[in-house]
Amino acid sequence: YWQTNMDMLQSDSGLVIKDWGVKTNLSAKGEVGDRPPTCVGRTARINASVFARGCVIEGEVTNSVLSPGVKIGRGARVIDSIIFHDTSIGAGASVERSIIDKQVTIGNSARIGRTTPDNIPPAHVLAGISVIGKGADIAPGVDIGRNCVIHPDARVRSSVDGK
Repeated sequence: YWQTNMDMLQSDSGLVIKDWGVKTNLSAKGEVGDRPPTCVGRTARINASVFARGCVIEGEVTNSVLSPGVKIGRGARVIDSIIFHDTSIGAGASVERSIIDKQVTIGNSARIGRTTPDNIPPAHVLAGISVIGKGADIAPGVDIGRNCVIHPDARVRSSVDGK
């Protein structure tokens, strides 16, 4: 699933969604309705990505797919990821090589799917993706590496803040 979405973003992949007549499902919580236009802020940078109506983008989005109502905070980075309906990614957060389900909250400066220079795992671990389940709440500053699964409605808190 992840690889097909990434292939769709590459002009030389042969997948041309425009030719297929693919349309985004604009419904949320079982309600069908239009979304406002996407708002791209002055600090936003978008490269090789697709996004639906109702998104608010103030950070960087590269090689990613954003569903309706996704909010990307100022200074946040979303790279090689698929983000579903009404997910909010806080200011300064980083999401890489991940699939984030609907209505997820990722707190400011949280990091999902990243590796740090002092913690380089074997190559097979670097190749994986992380998946965050529907309705999960990731606290500010939390680090979640690659190849991780966070279950729906989970509340992930940092061990630093004791919660």
